[in-house]
Amino acid sequence: MQDFVSGFPKTDALKRGLAAALQSEDVGACSLTLLGREATPYATTFPCEIVTCRIGRGKPRRLFCKYTAGIDYTGHGHRGGVGHEIAAYRHILAQTKKFRPKFYGGYTDSETGQYWLFLEYLEGSLRVGKLNDPAKMGKTAQCGSES
Repeated sequence: MQDFVSGFPKTDALKRGLAAALQSEDVGACSLTLLGREATPYATTFPCEIVTCRIGRGKPRRLFCKYTAGIDYTGHGHRGGVGHEIAAYRHILAQTKKFRPKFYGGYTDSETGQYWLFLEYLEGSLRVGKLNDPAKMGKTAQCGSES
């Protein structure tokens, strides 16, 4: 199994990346506080973690963060990796206000050229691919399109 922890950005770099990605939330680097970082409950192709942060004096937010971390894998349906996923969220899915998880932004690290994706972490959620029930997968897809 690959050592994903080594692919996570350092704390200072993560804070800069989050502040840049969250510009639409009126965040400056000085008003963003990182409160914690923890492993995701399941393995993925790319390194992921759950980051808890606070913007200004607001309530803590938990974000699902995914990083390219030098992995150049476009097989098995990925077709472009984390950079392509960021583009899909930014240009298609984020346009729908009801879409969950909320897209908080993407970032390209200027030092490494790696992509970082920031989404709302949905507590207790299960990846659709883990449902193993085609009927439930279809119902899940319909939930996002209901008024």
